Amino acid sequence: MGPFLCSGSHHYQKEAQLSVIKTMAEAISKCIPPINIRPCVTKYLGKSHNLWHRSILMLELTAIESGFSSHHRPKNVSVSVYDFYEPDSAVTTQKETLDSLAELYERLEEEDMWAGLWQKRCKYPETSTAISYEQQGFFEEAQACYEQAMTKARVEHNNGPANPAVFPEYQLWENHWIHCSKELSQWDLMMEYGNTKGNANPHLVLESAWRVPNWNAMKEALAQVELSCPREMNWKVNMYRGFIAICHPDEKNLTLIDRLVEMSSNQAVKEWRRLPHYVTQAHMPLLQAAQRIMELQEAAQVHHGLQPANVGRNQSLHDMKAIVKTWRNRLPMISDDLSHWSDIFMWRQHHYQAIVSAYESQASQDSTHANHAMLGVHASAQSIINYGKMARKHNLIGSALDSLSRIHTIPSVPIVDCFQKIRQQVKCYLQMAGTMGKQELQEGLEVIESTNLKYFGREMKAEFYALKGMFLAQVGRRGNKAFSAAVQMHDILVKAWALWGNYLEQIFCKDRSSKMGESAIVCFLHACRHQNTGKSRKYLAKVLWLLSYEDDKSGHNLAKAVETYTVGVPPSQWLPWIPQLLTCLKSKIGDRIMNILLQIGKVYPQALYFPIRTLYLTLKIEHREKFKSIEPVNSQRRVSTTLLKAREKLEVVAANNEPPAAAQNRNDSEKNSTAATPTTSEAQPVSTSNATKPNSATNATVTTTAAPSTVGPTTVLATPATVIISSSTAANTSTVPTNTQPLR
Repeated sequence: MGPFLCSGSHHYQKEAQLSVIKTMAEAISKCIPPINIRPCVTKYLGKSHNLWHRSILMLELTAIESGFSSHHRPKNVSVSVYDFYEPDSAVTTQKETLDSLAELYERLEEEDMWAGLWQKRCKYPETSTAISYEQQGFFEEAQACYEQAMTKARVEHNNGPANPAVFPEYQLWENHWIHCSKELSQWDLMMEYGNTKGNANPHLVLESAWRVPNWNAMKEALAQVELSCPREMNWKVNMYRGFIAICHPDEKNLTLIDRLVEMSSNQAVKEWRRLPHYVTQAHMPLLQAAQRIMELQEAAQVHHGLQPANVGRNQSLHDMKAIVKTWRNRLPMISDDLSHWSDIFMWRQHHYQAIVSAYESQASQDSTHANHAMLGVHASAQSIINYGKMARKHNLIGSALDSLSRIHTIPSVPIVDCFQKIRQQVKCYLQMAGTMGKQELQEGLEVIESTNLKYFGREMKAEFYALKGMFLAQVGRRGNKAFSAAVQMHDILVKAWALWGNYLEQIFCKDRSSKMGESAIVCFLHACRHQNTGKSRKYLAKVLWLLSYEDDKSGHNLAKAVETYTVGVPPSQWLPWIPQLLTCLKSKIGDRIMNILLQIGKVYPQALYFPIRTLYLTLKIEHREKFKSIEPVNSQRRVSTTLLKAREKLEVVAANNEPPAAAQNRNDSEKNSTAATPTTSEAQPVSTSNATKPNSATNATVTTTAAPSTVGPTTVLATPATVIISSSTAANTSTVPTNTQPLR
């Protein structure tokens, strides 16, 4: 069966949607008892005939049947959790099966499945630890664990012969140590390792040489790789040929780029068709390759405009600015590997430097070329800062600081780039302090204090003072003076107000000082004044949380602060918090919350009217049920009175915003309703037995609903017990008594 499945006669069917091999593989997988096929043949079918998942399922079944299970461990032998017991009768078959299965997992980017397989299979505890670190993105720790495992294996090998069964684990150490080094941007180390005598790796040299850069070494490595290049790397070889054709000082040939771009694109598309038909993580490298191939073509256009004959033309300058702007806006996703970010930014750096060199060489002839050279300087600095920012967000602080330190290699960096570099550097120290200690906080504070602020604008100075206050608060010193200086320099800086509010909130949580809570509310409301709705939600959430600590002893100072400083906050930012504000109406600070609700109602009457009507009718039903058993308390009367006032004011606001035609129709409807409804003096008390029956004397339409009613920017969810009265008689409903005692 194996020779038939591997026969070259099936080669022309590899890319077909339906083929003989696919049908045979599906049939073999259904056979009982199963037909034995060598694992290497199954792996070949999966990689070559797009049978990835079927091959994986067959290999998993083979692995289980060959004894890859903890149930086969001997009971009387103490085995470490990192060891694996392999039955002597199936060592070779099982090893081949697990190797094939691990390779298919790795090709499909199934990292969790691959990690689980190797953690169950590995012989060294360091391997399992390193894989766990690498899964979580801790590449520095993973690299150290791989080095520790290599040292341990070297010592064992010096004492005796190595076990051949451990060779796949040795290869895993090398491959993933290289992967960690790539993610950490240690390209100089990779270049040195690839040129090691006796263990030369031209593929690694090819990837590292253009970043260093060393174009001669890259040309030599490319000549070696072309002789033994795997099929899935053909697109990358043609792309590297384009790199040399653009950037090599002695091999420039821009006319080849279009052909190389076309060849690389076609080969990448072929590789895409060999992957599963639905998009998985395995497709991500090819999507990233599409961006790199596109930027290869755009780089050729930049260099075409930098030719001596074209450097002074306006059209060339316009095209170059358009490409640089496109690159600035076309950034990888934050979820992409840091090695891909390195590929993009390092490639752009070469062309930014070419722009600077081309225009500075012409600056002696035309002074305007010096200004054009600043375009490359600013773009180069921005790429370094963006890479450092992404490295920090990936929690690779060492790589971030190394990248930010390279900005000093650029002459005459603009002030705005210096400011952003220092800000990212300070944030790196702050992030390191969360895991390492206060020493990093002190280093970050020294960076801020050693910065000469006279070259920066008021907004930049204010942000530096705000960051200084945050560091002082983290160290344990008072930061009020720094925050105060920040908001005095630039009173609309949202970040300064927010950081000051967080600092005061921390103090309030410790001593429960009403003054600190009031000051924190003031800071958060100031931060909301110049922020959009999405980003201001966290600040308003903290304001409402601080209001929950209001008590009679403090004299309602927190509520007074909210009422006083909410004036500048746009009403749209309160829309998501209408249910919480309505809940506050039932507390002792309801009168002060009433003013906020009225401000919202003036701009968004429907968004507020329907929730407050639903709450009013719900409380009315609860009030009615309470009268059946006990006398209502004064607090319930006050809540009903407050809600009645709010409802009456909202009806006035809605009437003022109503069109004339709609107002006339509403008045006619009210007249008809009044004619059919008895006055308050004529209305007779309804008995308790008839309290639940609808009053036929009114025009009120009573409906029970459980469906959400969406009106305006908010959604009201009516419960089954909620009774909604039509707006035509909503005003008359309160005059109809529904119990033996009147509602107050």
